[in-house]
Amino acid sequence: MITLDVKQGSPEWHAARLGLPTASRFKEIITAKTGQPSDSAKPYVWELCAEWLLGAPVESASSGFMERGSAIERQAVAAYKIERPGLELTAPGFCLTDDRRSGCSPDRLVGDDGGLEIKCPGAKSHLGYVLGERADEHRPQVQGCLWITGRKWWDQLSFHPEMPPALIRWERDEPYIGKIDAAVRSLIERMDKAKAKLLELGFEPREPVMLADVAEDTDAAMFGPPSPEQARVAQRARRARGDAVPKLPDVAGKPSHERFETLVDYVALVAGCSMNVADAAVKIWMSSCAYTTGTLCDDKKWHEITLDVQSRDWVGACGAEPQPV
Repeated sequence: MITLDVKQGSPEWHAARLGLPTASRFKEIITAKTGQPSDSAKPYVWELCAEWLLGAPVESASSGFMERGSAIERQAVAAYKIERPGLELTAPGFCLTDDRRSGCSPDRLVGDDGGLEIKCPGAKSHLGYVLGERADEHRPQVQGCLWITGRKWWDQLSFHPEMPPALIRWERDEPYIGKIDAAVRSLIERMDKAKAKLLELGFEPREPVMLADVAEDTDAAMFGPPSPEQARVAQRARRARGDAVPKLPDVAGKPSHERFETLVDYVALVAGCSMNVADAAVKIWMSSCAYTTGTLCDDKKWHEITLDVQSRDWVGACGAEPQPV
């Protein structure tokens, strides 16, 4: 394993992982339950090759929803220390395989043998972890981290500030890790062939773009959503990077309540308001557009809703005075 001393979310971190398959996306190339090749591998190859060509992430690896999770990471780490007392935690940068063709960004490395993956979901999703019904979803990521780092075990913590934490320990699953190794090597081979073809077609890869840090006061936002001013600063930074607005995550096939929660999370993020205010704003907007819960489940209509939501001034809609950006 090769460890790069870069701060996660920094321009250097973005540049280090550019165009590389990473453990958080191994679910795109291998299925969680059986370890069989995934149908999502082909578009993932296209995405990574696009990053190689453009010298920049196709989609920001540090979305607002990740930032919202890391806003309570300090509390989650404190809860973990209570559950696993006496363990030494370190925050690594970016870990690479020895051939530098794949990597992962562990939330923490634990002692000499372990690692920690932190999830900070909403209340409903957290209960799925508490009930033991969601852990397997992250098998490709966790076993992928074990493959890359060579560690013996990995803890997975789901943390919600108003509920008991859910903590499970993953041991190395060597047969599954072998499937990850094979799947990643196959993906890299496909990437290399795609890159060769693109070069033959006259494409030339650009030098990596060092993305500017989002200028947010992370510590100030540690125990809640960003303030309206922080939201406006983040918006200015996104505009400077060429991203007018953050994108809603893919919720294809998800039930209506999860889609509604996604809308509320998104509005709270971009408007810098509380979840209650965002919830009310989304309901008022849906009523004005005659949208129903049934409408949210229509994938074709969801695309229209996505475009509408991403184009709206939620800072103003949630009661904050919008500023020029």
